[in-house]
Amino acid sequence: MKNLLRRHSKKERIAIFGAYKTGTTAIFTAVRNALPPETITYFEPTSYDGNPARHQLAKVIVGQDMNYIPFLEFEKHVFIVRDPRDWLSGVLYLAQELKLLYSNPSNVQQVIALLHKKEENPRTIPFYELYNLVLKLSGTPPPKKHIENVLKPMIDFQSLLKADYYQIRYEDFIDGNILGLQAYLGRSISSQVEVDSTFDQVTRTKSYGNWRNWFTPQDVDYFRDVFTDYMQAFDYANEWQLNSDPIILPQHSSEYVQRIVQKRLAKRELLNE
Repeated sequence: MKNLLRRHSKKERIAIFGAYKTGTTAIFTAVRNALPPETITYFEPTSYDGNPARHQLAKVIVGQDMNYIPFLEFEKHVFIVRDPRDWLSGVLYLAQELKLLYSNPSNVQQVIALLHKKEENPRTIPFYELYNLVLKLSGTPPPKKHIENVLKPMIDFQSLLKADYYQIRYEDFIDGNILGLQAYLGRSISSQVEVDSTFDQVTRTKSYGNWRNWFTPQDVDYFRDVFTDYMQAFDYANEWQLNSDPIILPQHSSEYVQRIVQKRLAKRELLNE
């Protein structure tokens, strides 16, 4: 106990790194809950103000155009990775991020109509068709380029991390396998967290492996090569078994899109955007 108190009497700045939709907010929340109330927090910052406070916690999105160096100088670094197929199946969150999509009712309805077809018979609509529609309606790069823009920075980021960092899989966090994280931080942490609504998050499934329901055999052929480098870099098995009887629940699909779009439009109206 004396050693633990001595460790916490020193400067304790923790930076959490990861791509969007990899569990960064949940782990940020779990760590924040274990830190003193006076901890200074930075949520998806684009710069650092050099605050001298002893306890600081930052959630930094990998892939943003920013200077990571100040956060790499923090005492502790947690790097979050996730199965890229599950990350991709969560791409529906883009409906609240891309203005050309969420601000146009016709575009939103096109996405929801295709989701309804996917829900009725998951095997008839390849996921890449849905993914391509979302990107096309929002004026963003096509699927394979969009994937590269998100995942390649994660691979490159590994070389920036110092020797003293802890890498955790989203899947392990969901399963409660966090003893290594607790040991690294020297803190008692719970993986059972409720994300603060101020972070503008809409929880979807809190699970993993759902890509097996969303993907079709055509998707396996389409995405396998795209994900190879990332899966090798983070030691994800090259295994692509799909569920034989896939189920896609509306609350995780069409209803989810409706919820996040409504929330985004309400926020837009509040801010007079």
